[in-house]
Amino acid sequence: MSFDLFYFNALDTASLNDYYEVEIDFQGRRLQLDLNFDSAYINEDRLAHVNSYLEKLISVHNAVIKAVYDDLETGDSTAEFLNYHIEELDKADLDTLTADADHSQSLEKQILSQLRLKRIGFYPESEEYFATLDFTIGEEISQYLLVVKMNSKQGLEEITMES
Repeated sequence: MSFDLFYFNALDTASLNDYYEVEIDFQGRRLQLDLNFDSAYINEDRLAHVNSYLEKLISVHNAVIKAVYDDLETGDSTAEFLNYHIEELDKADLDTLTADADHSQSLEKQILSQLRLKRIGFYPESEEYFATLDFTIGEEISQYLLVVKMNSKQGLEEITMES
């Protein structure tokens, strides 16, 4: 049976590959979207959840950015990511990174304002880690990503720093 998935087009739900990838233009930048399957068959309801994310990509992105800013105030993962870069980057790299930032804000928030969504990986068979959003401050500056993991109901599960 075929399911028409936003950006990915028709998928045969009874004969899936384990990996699909597309690149789209998102807010003037390239964004990688990928689908990851453990089995060759999936219920169409699971793909409908993926469609829900894809159809509301801007609002999902905005909600995740808000969660990252909230985590800066109340959690430790975002602060760890930012503090690592403040400690490891030299002044020239920090100045380049924050050149377009609002300099009336803290250095942490200046760096945070430069986060860019690089990739969204979907794992339709998982309830807990259904979507993984990878944010970068620039691959030429750092190999580390701020990774936000969301569940199938578009709820936040975890924010981590990964390379």
